[in-house]
Amino acid sequence: MLQVTRASLEEEVRQRTDLPAYGTDSPITQTEITSMVEKSLNRLGALVNQHYGEGYFTETATISTSAGFSLVSLPQDFETLLRVSWARDSNSPNIPLTIADVDSWDAYPSAWGSFGWLGCPSAPMYRLSGSTLELFPTPDAGYSLSIHCTPHLSFSGVTPAVQLRQGWEDWIVCDVAIRVRQRQQKDASEFMQERAILEDKIVQQAKRDNYSPRQIRDVRSMDRWGRHGRNRWG
Repeated sequence: MLQVTRASLEEEVRQRTDLPAYGTDSPITQTEITSMVEKSLNRLGALVNQHYGEGYFTETATISTSAGFSLVSLPQDFETLLRVSWARDSNSPNIPLTIADVDSWDAYPSAWGSFGWLGCPSAPMYRLSGSTLELFPTPDAGYSLSIHCTPHLSFSGVTPAVQLRQGWEDWIVCDVAIRVRQRQQKDASEFMQERAILEDKIVQQAKRDNYSPRQIRDVRSMDRWGRHGRNRWG
């Protein structure tokens, strides 16, 4: 992976489209070019997810529950939730949580210490609402949940940068250059052709890489204890 700064992309676009320095004498202001590059990065992320699957940029994070509260917030940069599991203790594997639909949610927030015992065969469940998880039953203590999610792809850091596969930054430059040329009412065909070639390379990379084992997206699958039951936490 290659660390690419936003400033380097903005400068390469400026040079390739023969723009003067971004400012009052330029047809594109600094604020406008920054917005263009950010939006192009989002389009690249959508392209990669389309061909690699939503797990390509997956991040893992740990969030904690609180006693008596059924709602827990997801990370601020969360975009797509792929999997939720319960880190019950350090000596056991994480327990996958399943999605609670209208017919299967548990309305009886009782003691969580009975999970795994006879009469309580099922792990807790969750429902996603915006950037918040609602847990069933309501936790009776603080527990750790491990989440796998696709973050909102954006530049970050004191010097805004992003980690990309080598060559993908060229797709962003061409994509932004097309919009700059269109803004200037000039011919953008050379950048369109180059972007198409780069996009085909990304697609071919994805086809080769996808021969390797894929990450399983755990959403509505049944867990080995079943989906129904009470006293799931603890």
